[in-house]
Amino acid sequence: MELMWGSPADHYRTNPGHTPFWYAAGNALDFAARAAAECAWAHEYYETESRFRQYDIDDFEKDWFPFVDAYEAGLWLFWLTGSEVIALSRPIVQLKGQQVHSEDGAAVRWPEGEEEHFVINGVHVPRAIVETPAHELDPRLILGEPKAAVRREIVRKIGIERVCRGLDA
Repeated sequence: MELMWGSPADHYRTNPGHTPFWYAAGNALDFAARAAAECAWAHEYYETESRFRQYDIDDFEKDWFPFVDAYEAGLWLFWLTGSEVIALSRPIVQLKGQQVHSEDGAAVRWPEGEEEHFVINGVHVPRAIVETPAHELDPRLILGEPKAAVRREIVRKIGIERVCRGLDA
């Protein structure tokens, strides 16, 4: 959620309509991790507690391991509705250190979809800023940009010297 919308708390505050949508999402990694933990717990408890041996621990694996398989196959988020399961595959994410970042294309994209996010140093920016070479960007671009973080990334890409020269002209 943070990858797509920034801080979830901020997004919910600005767009409350998305709260139920994300609340209903199941994160495949969380379920896969829980599956592994539940199965490990069941096997350990089965071995150490004789009263637990009345249960069939294979049921734990039948119930939980499909989540591990789904995650390994590429499942990221899923929603269960009354009539269907909606599944979203894991996006391809480019990182620079711990930040989402790509200077020459989409930093986040889905292999089977058309959804792309353009991010420089963790800041969502317009596609043109990422895909246009620095020497072709107009330094006056920052004058029309309302977001300070995006202006900062434009300055970083173009270079402060070139921005100062371009604004003097």
